[in-house]
Amino acid sequence: NGERGQHGLPFDGPIDWEDTMKKIMTTGYLGHTAIEPMNWAYEDMTCEMFLEEAYEKAQNLDRLRGLCIK
Repeated sequence: NGERGQHGLPFDGPIDWEDTMKKIMTTGYLGHTAIEPMNWAYEDMTCEMFLEEAYEKAQNLDRLRGLCIK
């Protein structure tokens, strides 16, 4: 995401996640989606708020891959 070693939350930077997830799906990978965010740019959030936001964004990544069933 352009700051501090690219450890922001998905969708909070310049990466085209829809295109990226489509490319991942072309590989046949059906495993888990892992994210490695740090709260460096999210100091205004409580830990609970940050984790909730990270969880929602990870679910959105899986939705883009067609893997998340609600």
